[in-house]
Amino acid sequence: MDIEDFLDKLENCLKENINKTIDEINALKNDSIKLEHISSNAYMLQSVSDKVLNYSPTLYLGVDSISNEASGRGLAETYTIEVTILMNGVKGRLIDEKVIPKKMYRYERVLKDTIRRSWRSISNQEMKIQSFAPTSFNLENSNPCHVVGIKLETTIFNN
Repeated sequence: MDIEDFLDKLENCLKENINKTIDEINALKNDSIKLEHISSNAYMLQSVSDKVLNYSPTLYLGVDSISNEASGRGLAETYTIEVTILMNGVKGRLIDEKVIPKKMYRYERVLKDTIRRSWRSISNQEMKIQSFAPTSFNLENSNPCHVVGIKLETTIFNN
């Protein structure tokens, strides 16, 4: 398996399972804060485009860093892969500011739970999950955006 195959498997796994996890979190919390499903058309691989303005939430998936090391099994490539959910707010719409951080933390949990449960269907290698701090920003002439995500670290052996 190479990084292209790995990312295809990861993306397919997320598309198949993430909305189920969203439903589980919504049911578990059972309050007025509801996470929206992620459309299968709202996935971006390795680059961010204007597509982010057409969907909310949007999922970004890409390689953040690569390190290589020769081993007895061949070349070991350790990848750090970023998986980010971006919520694109609606300009001018009043949103309870207390809701946004809760949604961000819940989406982070959705990412971790989805990947942990289905990791073995993606790879037989070990993985590490590292969360990164949620952040918010405004796009020029656009809506406020809120981002939360994780970084996965795994090694792929190429013979």
